[in-house]
Amino acid sequence: LDARPPLDADSLALLPIAGNESITAWLSASDERTLLRGVLAARVLSLTQLSPRLQALRSHASKAVSQAAAAADEQLAQVLAPAAQQLALASVDMIAEQLRPLLLALAQDPDGSIVASLRPKPEDYARAFVPGVVDAAREAYETLWSQPPRVPRMTRDCQLRCHLSPAGMLADGNVLSRHFPGGYRNIAQQLDPHRVWAAWKLIEPGHDAGMAYDGLVWLDDHWAWFPKPYRNLAHLLQPG
Repeated sequence: LDARPPLDADSLALLPIAGNESITAWLSASDERTLLRGVLAARVLSLTQLSPRLQALRSHASKAVSQAAAAADEQLAQVLAPAAQQLALASVDMIAEQLRPLLLALAQDPDGSIVASLRPKPEDYARAFVPGVVDAAREAYETLWSQPPRVPRMTRDCQLRCHLSPAGMLADGNVLSRHFPGGYRNIAQQLDPHRVWAAWKLIEPGHDAGMAYDGLVWLDDHWAWFPKPYRNLAHLLQPG
């Protein structure tokens, strides 16, 4: 629209303004031209709340609509990514502070009772893993826990380094996943993407290296320990 004179401000004020409600209605229209208008409007105005509808339109029968929806969806994903990462960072920092006392107590576990408290409950497998691997995960970890993991006792002034990440961020390299063993990238798709997993290291004073552990996962109201899932579930991975 060429808004130079003679199209003055009063004339522009008479033009209708497209808002969230009208654009949402356009994205539900059966008319291809109206659909396309809605897709372009959602992209221009960065209406991230309409991302699910744009994702659905990526498979639209009209090539013009599907291509425009794909471009709009990708652009809005870039808008959402920084905010989502900041939210994830804030969430894991809060959970990490709650986890630290448990990990320090685990390093001083005299009778194995703390380790035993982390044994997965029967219902935990469906919470931590995607449906297709729940039974295989249960079989693998019930075998592993028949002889519970051992955590060598550390001195009280040992150093703890703890890192957390939502499973959905373990599939590629980022600020959270880089602290986890590389094998997590291979099995990330087998984990519930919304669960937060932990990896940690205990280092005695005067030492540079220490004992590394991983596989703790927060399950709404308790922690469960699935050590090294990238090894214990490796048999489920597709060759190559």
